This record gives sequence, structure tokens and C-alpha cells, in this order.
Amino acid sequence: MKPLLRAVLVINALIFLAFGVLFLLTPWAAVGIGASRDRAAAVCRTSCSGLR
Repeated sequence: MKPLLRAVLVINALIFLAFGVLFLLTPWAAVGIGASRDRAAAVCRTSCSGLR
């Protein structure tokens, strides 16, 4: 394998690894991913209670 290609592939792998670690360490509750599900459940409980 050519040295330049090897260097590019190693750098590319390190970049992917860094973004993967950042993805795993992201506080998803602060982003709002987990909160939106809880909010939708609360809205359904209040608005759908008259249908029962």
C-alpha cells in the first residue's frame, strides 16, 4: 500500500472514531430527544382523557 494512501486512511479512521465518540457522549436529554417523547405522552394523557 502506498504511504500516502495509508496516511489518508489512518487519518480518516481517526476522524470517524472521534465523531463516533462524540456521538456516544452527547447528552441526548439536553438536546431534547428524550424530552420530546415525554412531552408527547403528557399531551396525549391530557387531551385523550375525554375519549375514554
